[in-house]
Amino acid sequence: MSKPDRYRQGKDAYDKSAYATAMEIWEPLALEGHSDAQIGMGSIYKFGHGAPENGVSGLSWFLLAKCEDYAKSQMNIARMYFEGDGLPQNYRNAAKYYEIAANHGYDLAACELSRMYRDGQGVPQSHKKAVKWCKTAALKKNAWAELQLGLAYFEGCGVTQNYESATKWFLRAANQSVVDAQCALGHMCFEGLGGPADRVRGCMWLTIAVSQASSEFKEIQGIIDASDSLPQELGDGASQTLETAKEMLEIVKAELTCDQIKVAQNLAQNWEKKLVDQT
Repeated sequence: MSKPDRYRQGKDAYDKSAYATAMEIWEPLALEGHSDAQIGMGSIYKFGHGAPENGVSGLSWFLLAKCEDYAKSQMNIARMYFEGDGLPQNYRNAAKYYEIAANHGYDLAACELSRMYRDGQGVPQSHKKAVKWCKTAALKKNAWAELQLGLAYFEGCGVTQNYESATKWFLRAANQSVVDAQCALGHMCFEGLGGPADRVRGCMWLTIAVSQASSEFKEIQGIIDASDSLPQELGDGASQTLETAKEMLEIVKAELTCDQIKVAQNLAQNWEKKLVDQT
């Protein structure tokens, strides 16, 4: 059996919680230098799946991982340092490994590094560097980064305030179903920030935001209701987002005619239909 097939066999076992089987398959592969198997072994030891939980052993396997999965291994090490999971918590080391992973193209690492520079966590606070790493992730179509970059340009935080650039990044995030970006875009279109005012399109984006937020809230609430251990507070964020979107939409609709609202609703329906067709 080829190495890729052996790795996939171990992955199937791991996904089915047959950790001992996964370890039996992956360990020889890992010792032969197979990076995916090395990362798998790191996860086994990090989380105590099929072996005693051991952060040092997990770290050793992650350090061995290289090639195309080098970034992922560095991301795992960064998280271990950031969370103090199996290793002493050390934000400076976390930032170092996040940067290595980000420089190797891992957009999630760039997002984490952006947050750390924004908050001055493990690194000197720098909004400019926060924007730099946020843009690195946004250029890889990371939706969170697109939203944050839009906010940076909107507020002039770490960059010169530029509503046109804010609109550009909000639009990218909005088209990835990010409700906060859809609300922001609706507001900007309605007020004519970053371009000519288009109240109907503003209403369209806020209509979409309400629909998307409602779906997200129902999904999260369903998970909470089906669980015996998840607290109700986990749904508070989604509930607040939905209420905010509804309030913004009502304010906009009060300024439009019935015909304009219908046009906006039709545009919103077409957008959502296109989204479904693409998935």
